[in-house]
Amino acid sequence: MQYCDFEGNEVSKPANEEYVHWFNEAGLSPDVKLVAGDYAGDNKKSASALLDRSTGKRGTKVNGQQLLAWVDDKRLIAWDITPGSNEFHNRLVLGSAATRSYR
Repeated sequence: MQYCDFEGNEVSKPANEEYVHWFNEAGLSPDVKLVAGDYAGDNKKSASALLDRSTGKRGTKVNGQQLLAWVDDKRLIAWDITPGSNEFHNRLVLGSAATRSYR
């Protein structure tokens, strides 16, 4: 991702967006404390990681295969696989950072 000033000159990425990547649609949480991360599930459960904005360290996992948008500071809308199905049968889910710790 490229950042520019008002004159079109390339500038450094803002410090609070160090771990934000263009392919994670949700980006920064509204309170700017968490960053939507990559897929963090396994072969039994789909999940995505939430990262600490300042360190990039994984702090929490939320339900959902692809994080789309923040609802508030702790909840996100995500695409997820329908239980008992495969990646071609998706549904929208509400994932909460407050209810699931990353291990």
